[in-house]
Amino acid sequence: MKTARPSSTVPNEIAIDDDGAAVAHYGGEPLLRFDTLDDLVRRLGVESGELFDVDA
Repeated sequence: MKTARPSSTVPNEIAIDDDGAAVAHYGGEPLLRFDTLDDLVRRLGVESGELFDVDA
C-alpha cells in the first residue's frame, strides 16, 4: 500500500529522462514528472534561481 507524502515535501533532486521530461525525486523516489523542465518549475511555483544554483 502506498502512503501519502506530506504536502510540504519538496524535491531534493531533479533529473531529465531519456525523453527529455523533467522528473523530480524525493528520497530517491519519483515525485513529479513533467514534459519539460519549464513545466516542472511552473508547477512547483518557484523561480529557477530558487531551485537551482545559477551562479555555478
